[in-house]
Amino acid sequence: MRAIHATVSVVVLATAAAHAQLYGITAAGDLYTIDRVTGGATFVGSSGHGSNAAAADAAGHIISMTSPFEAYVIDPATGATLQTVPLSNAGVVGYGPRGLAIDSTGAIWVALSKADTGEIDLLATLSLVTGSYTAVGPMVRTDIQGLACDAADNLYAIGVIAGGAFCSVNKTTGACSVIGAGSFGGDTQALEFDDAGVCYALRTSLLRVDVGTGAATLIGATGQADFRGMAFIGSVAPCYPDCNADGVLNLSDFGCFATRFALGDSYADCNGDTVLNLSDFGCFQTKVALGCP
Repeated sequence: MRAIHATVSVVVLATAAAHAQLYGITAAGDLYTIDRVTGGATFVGSSGHGSNAAAADAAGHIISMTSPFEAYVIDPATGATLQTVPLSNAGVVGYGPRGLAIDSTGAIWVALSKADTGEIDLLATLSLVTGSYTAVGPMVRTDIQGLACDAADNLYAIGVIAGGAFCSVNKTTGACSVIGAGSFGGDTQALEFDDAGVCYALRTSLLRVDVGTGAATLIGATGQADFRGMAFIGSVAPCYPDCNADGVLNLSDFGCFATRFALGDSYADCNGDTVLNLSDFGCFQTKVALGCP
């Protein structure tokens, strides 16, 4: 019998969004859907925790953080916190989260800042399986507030100084390079891409960002005052037995499942009984046999 260490169990997978949707989460931890055409925000529910950064994982959950010591798994259907994941910030002592991004490999990127905002920000990766950070390097800037990955896993950031700056981020060193600045106003607290490759910035209003020039164009006011994170969940729900997400069910998925079981990843809790044991292997075999929709 093994303990479960990671973020989400298969029981939760059914809560993934049924259609493509952009979400915003406020500093108070309230979740809203964001209309990509008008910018209007519609209340979903409260997470019960503050938030300073957010991103969506491949299973259709929203990961949120307000301190370096905890991450929250949020149900996009209700806004409720499904799970709290304790974190060790030994690798990033003294820093707090400002932005989150999750790339196609499942890697979680975090922009971190010290309370003294004159100090250089830090890029790190975060494992929700081990609950630990790995520092990547200084971001060269002191004002980063949002991170986002595009479909090609390029990492971008937004800073608040001088009317807002849109930057590319080197995932090896952490260094930011400014692409464009000055057209964001105060809407610099969150950054996200949708499934069409459109980049958005947000705080009180939704902006569209030109990735090539860094110029921002107003879409519309949200009606809310302080969004701190965005997350986009696509329209295609993941197929649970496709463990390695390659679009094919074969023996490699069994190897993937066995690895995640060995790591104590809650993905391996196939039958949803909160215990990892041999019955989960039987459950997984049945799900592979049933195939994907």
